[in-house]
Amino acid sequence: FRVVMPIDRTAKAVKGPANAATVRIAEPLHGLSVLCIDNEPRILEGMTLLLSGWGCTVLASDSLKDSLRIAETEDAPFAIFADFHLDDGTGIETIIALRKLWRMDIPALLVTADRTPEVRGMAEAERIAVQNKPIKPAALRAFLNQVTVMRRTAAE
Repeated sequence: FRVVMPIDRTAKAVKGPANAATVRIAEPLHGLSVLCIDNEPRILEGMTLLLSGWGCTVLASDSLKDSLRIAETEDAPFAIFADFHLDDGTGIETIIALRKLWRMDIPALLVTADRTPEVRGMAEAERIAVQNKPIKPAALRAFLNQVTVMRRTAAE
């Protein structure tokens, strides 16, 4: 079986999207800055790889101290993802400190294996969303999409 088709030599080659707006529609998370805080290097590496694959700019930190150092030199991120148990404090303490330093109520997600009502209550009291480990990539993406929609709605 064979199909023979003539080649149209007058047609122009398609190189990619027509403009930047097309890229933004296809990749709604493109360019969003996310600060990821986790004291486990492999988890931090995985989060960086995942979020970068979605077009996000990732700032990675392994501690409260390192996060505060980042805050001194970087603009506030679009969102913060923090593990609850850090070597020098908790993710909740880190998020609170960063919000104060940047003077912004930055949307934040606490990622934790601790399922106690106390941890959830502490996070919710600070307007921090909670996801329990193991966390699925779809849950992270849904959180970022939800924050994006909320910001767009607030801007209108």
